[in-house]
Amino acid sequence: APVDVAEPTKDVTALTASADGRFAATADATGNIQLWTTEPITAYFAADKKEPSEPPALKPQKLAAGTAAISALALSADGKQLISGDAAGSLQLWDTATAKPGVRFQTPGSAIQHVALHAQQPWLATAHADGLLRYWKLDTPAPQSLALGTAAQMLASAPNGQQYAVATGDGKLAIYTAADNKLVRTLEQPLDKVTALIWTPGTANKIAAANSAGEVAVWNGADGKRLALLPGLETAVTALAFSPDGQHLAACGATGGAQVWSLAAADPAAEARTFAAESKNLRAIAFSADGKQLFTAGDSKEIQVWELADGKLAKTLSGHSAAVRGLALAPDGGLVSAGDDAVIRVWNLADGKPTATFKNPAPVAALSIQADPARIAAVSPDGAVAVWDLASGQLLQGIEAVAVAGKKPAA
Repeated sequence: APVDVAEPTKDVTALTASADGRFAATADATGNIQLWTTEPITAYFAADKKEPSEPPALKPQKLAAGTAAISALALSADGKQLISGDAAGSLQLWDTATAKPGVRFQTPGSAIQHVALHAQQPWLATAHADGLLRYWKLDTPAPQSLALGTAAQMLASAPNGQQYAVATGDGKLAIYTAADNKLVRTLEQPLDKVTALIWTPGTANKIAAANSAGEVAVWNGADGKRLALLPGLETAVTALAFSPDGQHLAACGATGGAQVWSLAAADPAAEARTFAAESKNLRAIAFSADGKQLFTAGDSKEIQVWELADGKLAKTLSGHSAAVRGLALAPDGGLVSAGDDAVIRVWNLADGKPTATFKNPAPVAALSIQADPARIAAVSPDGAVAVWDLASGQLLQGIEAVAVAGKKPAA
């Protein structure tokens, strides 16, 4: 049965609850915030009651936020902190134990649409009406920001998460520190109109980018020098993949199949190998964990498994009912795929059969895998992200699409 609340919020504009269920908060268009604790209800149901009785009504603590409409609320996982954002762009941190305000952040005045507190790290993210996504440290009123001067086309993170590479619309490719967004170096001879950007796994420290003209280039992440320019595809490159040891690079596109280059060769461009030559509209590509097989997928709905040694088709994985747009390796070496049918499939490569299927809330445009604990992040075309637990198949978190770098997600 539902539990009544005393003095309920009228015309609610924002609502949130802590992960442990102990706290909830509501807000309205006049700037009022009410903080609720469920402990009286928990105690009521835990008590050994000899006579039936009605559960107590919940009474809120009132927080004096201001006069602007509260547009976003978020509680930390432990319920100890509440963050509120309003239509005037104000961002305020609250202590739920004392109901007193803490840090008030220096915002640019743009209305806040969404707020999110990190579950483990001391930072939060805000999405604003001006189309920007901003990150904040909880002990620092000013946001972490990066002025690129132009729109970012592609971004890739280093394996250790300490640096990231950005390709911008003005034809520049540069590396920045993740901690404070400081420029580390600019890569020499960048490509224009970048359509794919990746960083090698492990310690190889190479960066690859591809563009709409079908060109692929590789740089040394340590000094920014270009190592190779690899022409070969007939059309825009849709995806890139490094082998686990960083010694091979693969690319695919709308026509011309897939190309694989050995970066250890004296002339990688001269020794390019073609796979799936007859395939049209390839959307995803990946190497196996041992680097001996290549996976390609796209509008055909099937996943092709190729032997890298002889270029022969080893098997075809069937099951998707629409285009496949994402391929990634599971921590155990299995293959994960997803696409327009909104189904995530985990494959046993030995027998070519799926070991698990997850029904995603929306079609999937890209996949990312975390090893420990095993998680799947599925990104939808509108920018929304669904996070799945690979072992249990449970949907852990859904993150709404937000506008990033001044560009709204595609409809």
